[in-house]
Formats: sequence, C-alpha cells, structure tokens
Amino acid sequence: GCDLGLERACIELGRLHNFGVGTSRSVRRAGALYRTACDQGNARGCNNLASLYMDGDGVPTDKARGIGLYRKACEANNPLACFNLAQHMRSGNGLRKDPKGATGLYVQACELGNALGCLNAGEMYRTGARGGVDEDVNEAARLYLLGCSGGHQRCCNAHDALTHQHPRLSTGRPGRALRGHRKACNRGDLTSCNQLALMFFSGKGAPKSHKKALKLYSRTCAAGEMTGCLGEGLMHLAGKGTPKNKRRARRLLKMVCD
Repeated sequence: GCDLGLERACIELGRLHNFGVGTSRSVRRAGALYRTACDQGNARGCNNLASLYMDGDGVPTDKARGIGLYRKACEANNPLACFNLAQHMRSGNGLRKDPKGATGLYVQACELGNALGCLNAGEMYRTGARGGVDEDVNEAARLYLLGCSGGHQRCCNAHDALTHQHPRLSTGRPGRALRGHRKACNRGDLTSCNQLALMFFSGKGAPKSHKKALKLYSRTCAAGEMTGCLGEGLMHLAGKGTPKNKRRARRLLKMVCD
C-alpha cells in the first residue's frame, strides 16, 4: 500500500517500526516511512516526522526542520501538530518563545478537536497575563466546554470549577457539559459520573431527576468511589429518588467514615 502511494499505509507501517510492534524496532525506518507519507501530502506523517526531528530519535536533531514540519501539518489542519507547535512555542523550544502565539495555536487545535488544546487554551485565557492574552473567563469557559463536549474529564472539571467561581458566567449552549460528563462517565470515569449525578440531583445543567442521580451514585459507590457512597447514603436518608431507608443510609455512611 505504501509503495502504491497510499500514505496512510506508510504511517501505520511507520508506527509499527517506531514502537517495535510485530517487527523489530527501527526508528530510522519509521522516519523514512513518515517522510514518504508527508511528501505525499499527509499531515499526520509530517507531524510524526517532526517529533522525530525535535527529539533526534532515529534522525539527527534538527529543531528548525521539526518546527517547519509542525507548521506544515498544522496549516493542513492536523490538530495534534497545532498542539505540538503550541507546546514548543510556549516553552521557546526550537523557536522564539511566544505565549500569545501559543494560545492562538491551542485554540486552533481545540477547535479542530484536540481536547488538550482546549484545556491549555482555557488555562491561558483564565490566567490572562501568563498566557500573553487578556484574561477572559467567558472564552476560557467556551474552550473548556468544547473539550468537555468531547468527553475530556479534565476539561469538564475545569469548566465546572470556573462556573462555580463565576456563577453568572456565559457558558454557551446548554447541555454541552452534560454530554461531556455523560461521555466520560460511559468510558468509566467515576469523577464525571459523580458530577453527572450532582447535575441531575440539583437540576443545574441537567433536568432534575433524583432517580437518575441515585442510579449514578450507586454505580460509583459499587465501584469503590466514596463520593458516590456518600451521595447514595444521603439520598436514602432523605428519601430522594427512593423511599427513605435509614438502615441502608447508615451502612453507606459508615463505609465512607471508615
């Protein structure tokens, strides 16, 4: 496939050589395959090759070339390349340190679907001066919410913390945080499951449903998450979403205290 000009095959074969999966590890061979893909216009191949040049892994270290390849891939809308370029621009590794420029690249990566770009861009706007941009908590919330809507738990948590700190904050279209926590919860993230339960319990960010809240708290408690056991115990104690059951409440609260 690679010899026929199917650049995706070059990338996958390159990854196998890069990590020694099913073949002997050869970063030099991986680099050659990434270069073939990149030369055929594949942005992912350019990004992967850039990383090798930045680290001097299998090829001589050439940061200028690596940065150039990241730029090429980012201009072709590869989200990981935009994120990687932002990281190096933020630290001044291989090019002039430029926090403002890095912030713009993080935003670009975020809007292309890179959740870590959303997290970093959000932090830059939340802190203001450290990011080389003016503080803008509304923009930070928007970026966190973009990452959260993709199911990235750290973005969801950052969004929740920011909106708790700024209750009147404009957070954009309702329901995105709900969908983000739901995706993360479905992947097994217990923190997001508990946050989802709280949203259903309070009716903030989700339709109020004590039954759904109880089900989620029960799920996380069964997985050994004590916040879930606390929530479930308090709901049994108060008769929220279930008939009052003080015996079960006492057992659950004792688990938390012990």
